[in-house]
Formats: sequence, structure tokens, C-alpha cells
Amino acid sequence: MNWITPSSIKQPQRSDYPSTADFDLAYDVWASVQNAGYNFLHGDRGSPKQYMADMVQFALSRTQNNFQLKNAPMGWDWALAGVKAAAQCFEYLSQIAVNLGDPNTVSVMTAWETGKGALYGGHDPIPTSGGTSATGTSAAPPGILGGTGPQ
Repeated sequence: MNWITPSSIKQPQRSDYPSTADFDLAYDVWASVQNAGYNFLHGDRGSPKQYMADMVQFALSRTQNNFQLKNAPMGWDWALAGVKAAAQCFEYLSQIAVNLGDPNTVSVMTAWETGKGALYGGHDPIPTSGGTSATGTSAAPPGILGGTGPQ
């Protein structure tokens, strides 16, 4: 997999969006994925379903202000905008590795969905070869660690 890094995701610019509300949603997604491992695997983002509901609620809040210049234009579909923002976040999370140093790593999205984000690489431990019934499974060949036990 060709993983992306959060820093490679372009920061949204207000001029790229038709309304302040659209920009607010895009910026929230961008900011959330900048520290994806913490925010989604160890933070308070709940489940993907909860995150989507939260984004829809956030979109609705963009329509509820008393400013002379409204955040969202009349007729803005806040429910659709919230779902689209959550889907964009999920797409990014599907392309970000939990641990680039682990050849068996999974995406942040997969680790979040499966609840395995606290595990190295976001997946169950991978059995290693080597060792004996006396030493147990080991990545180090028998005798390499200086012991005098059975070989």
C-alpha cells in the first residue's frame, strides 16, 4: 500500500469553498486527521457511526447563527454536507498507516473500526518463527541472547 501522511493532506483554504460552512467542515476534517492516531484510536471520536453523526450535528450548527453574514447559504443541505465531510475523513483515514515501521500495519480506519488501534500496527500480533518449546516463540535465534539453555 502506498500510505499517505497527514502532513501531505492540503490544508483547506477558505477561497476553495462556496461557503464558510463548507470550509468549516473541511477544516475540521483536516485538523482531525493531522493527529489521526490519537484522535481516532486513543481519543474521544467514538465509532465511525458516532463521528458521522457528530459531523452532521456540526454541519447543522453552521446554519444556526445570528450573524448578518450567514455561515451557510439558504437551502444548504447540512445533513448531506456532514455526511460528505465524514466520508472524506474516512477516505483519508483509510490511506494513513497506524505504524509505517510495521510491514503488517493496517490503516487508521481499519484499526478504528476493529478496535485494535492500541495494538502495534493496529492488528493482532503476528506469530514469529524460531524458538523452542523451552524458549517460546522468539524473533531471535536460539542462543543469540547469551543464555545457556537448551538449543
